[in-house]
Amino acid sequence: MGKVLKENGVFPTGRRILIVEDNERNLAMTVEMLEVHNHQVVVARNGQEAIEMAKQHKPELILMDIRMPVMDGLEATQRLRAIPEFVNTPIIAMTAKYRC
Repeated sequence: MGKVLKENGVFPTGRRILIVEDNERNLAMTVEMLEVHNHQVVVARNGQEAIEMAKQHKPELILMDIRMPVMDGLEATQRLRAIPEFVNTPIIAMTAKYRC
């Protein structure tokens, strides 16, 4: 995937990114931030969907929520790492706690 940070004053664009998030507010914010830089964003709502979407779309980066229904992000990450084509795919864990 190369450098994610700004290089020569330019941010990378057009990357295939899988966002795995079940919270609508977090999802909307993350998608909006990534689409500003013309990234191709694919969304999964739980870990099981993440595995299916990763196989289908071959993302260059995965942003993985930790706490989700059906299958949590830790288990989904372990299962993805067991698939040879995702051994080196960057997976960044995300989590948020809201105060009510």
